Amino acid sequence: MNMKRIVVFALALVMLASSVVGATESVVQLGLPADPGDLGPFSGMSAGRGHLLKTMYETLVDRNDFGGEFVGVIMKDYVAISETEYEMTIYDYVYDQAGNHLTAADVAFCYNTAKSLGNLPKLNQITSIEATGDYTLKFVFTSIRLGDLATLWSEVPIVTQAAYEASPDSMAITPITTAPYKVTRYTSGSVLVYEKVDYWQHDASKVAVPSLANVDKIVYQMIPEPSMHTIALQTGQIDISTSVPATDLPGFRTGRYADGFMVTELGKNLTDMMQFNLYEGNPFTNEALRKAVAYAIDNNGFVAGALNGQGRATKIPGNPNFPDFNYEWDGKYYEFDLVKAKQLLAEAGYKPGELTIT
Repeated sequence: MNMKRIVVFALALVMLASSVVGATESVVQLGLPADPGDLGPFSGMSAGRGHLLKTMYETLVDRNDFGGEFVGVIMKDYVAISETEYEMTIYDYVYDQAGNHLTAADVAFCYNTAKSLGNLPKLNQITSIEATGDYTLKFVFTSIRLGDLATLWSEVPIVTQAAYEASPDSMAITPITTAPYKVTRYTSGSVLVYEKVDYWQHDASKVAVPSLANVDKIVYQMIPEPSMHTIALQTGQIDISTSVPATDLPGFRTGRYADGFMVTELGKNLTDMMQFNLYEGNPFTNEALRKAVAYAIDNNGFVAGALNGQGRATKIPGNPNFPDFNYEWDGKYYEFDLVKAKQLLAEAGYKPGELTIT
């Protein structure tokens, strides 16, 4: 069966993935831009690690789609006890790939271990986590803002304490998890292989999208040079990439290889922003001058020119990827207007050409 392969662009935008089906087992080959280094559940983030976590581990909750609502994965339900206290119930039939039964004590172990190791700084917002029963936990937070709860419950990979303590290297090379895929081979700097296993959640209606197992085997080829991702896609070495250079994308959209690939784009979490210097003596302490400059900047022009159209102009230091983003913020706000800019420049006491950027 011939299926389109996918180019995943991860500079100003990010792309999604697909699969290639073989004769006897379905296999997908992906290009990974960096070695993850350490596969352990509570290790610090690295360039390669971020691409692998959702395939390798499960969390209490996750999103069914990029930027969408969070849903329970290991978590079954929760209730608020107070503004800073929550009780959670997890499913009572969660098992890891070694057959260990996961309970609330394992979840508390994961969070407390991650907090003590200090590699996940967001957890500083949690005061305490304790198992209150075999399948219930109590979370106490210092404070909770909009979006914090789901973010914190999706921050820590969940494993059983028995599997973690049985690992000679804290799961750095061979993690044992609750996910539907198990690491069966890891050669640092070369390849990482996942194979499908019997998944604990047999009720298809309760399986979160990140926990779906659509292929039998996933193979990550580690390719640090972006230009080699283009070649690897063109030669069939890989089917999916997140690291194709922006200059090579036209060939996959409408060029020579367009018929064999699909390109999908999603915005990144990062926002580039210019701020005015308001220190005493700086020209930008003049409010009219600040407004003049704001009206004189063509944000959409920057996106088209500097980012080759692969981005979006925003009105705040944030974007729709954030759970508390309000789309009303996308209204008119210092839209490009040279007439207003010139009027405000005169109001600020400056003549055209008097100010220069150095």
